Amino acid sequence: MKTRLLAISFFLTALWVHSQNFVRPNEWKKYRREVYGGVGAANFLGDLGGLNRVGTDYSPIDLEMVETRTAFSLGYRYKIAKWFNLSAAFNYLIVKGDDRLTTEPFRNNRNLNFKSNIFELAGRLEFVYMANRVGHRYGIKRTLSRRMKNRSWDFTAFEGIGGFYFNPKARDPKGNWVKLKPLHT
Repeated sequence: MKTRLLAISFFLTALWVHSQNFVRPNEWKKYRREVYGGVGAANFLGDLGGLNRVGTDYSPIDLEMVETRTAFSLGYRYKIAKWFNLSAAFNYLIVKGDDRLTTEPFRNNRNLNFKSNIFELAGRLEFVYMANRVGHRYGIKRTLSRRMKNRSWDFTAFEGIGGFYFNPKARDPKGNWVKLKPLHT
């Protein structure tokens, strides 16, 4: 319960976090480098495990929440111009699936399971246009008579390339993890 409450707290906090806002024309030059990170959740949505009935493969209701694992992200961004960034990111996550978690007879009797660590590395060029207008920042007398008018919108486009590595493993009857690639599965 504490873990779930902590995860919900992190999610709600992230909704209200506002990143840096470059109001002055050349302020972006002072803050060209940015390191960022993230923590999230990863889950497998496929035909292993799932809901206790037939016909729900690949549906969000078929997720096994007990198989949810933590995902981590770490990245670096460099501003090459006011509206252009170069970004590189590394992601690590674990996905798992197991037929013993369902009571649906065909899936349960099949008795398949797997887990896989996934490593991803990606790079991209980003175009980020931010139009911010902050009203009455220091004129408190002017704000009493009329409402502050803050206006802000962002446009983001990016292009990049990435790759990932995964090596699924399954548990054998003795409880050992066996790599599946040599078995051609």
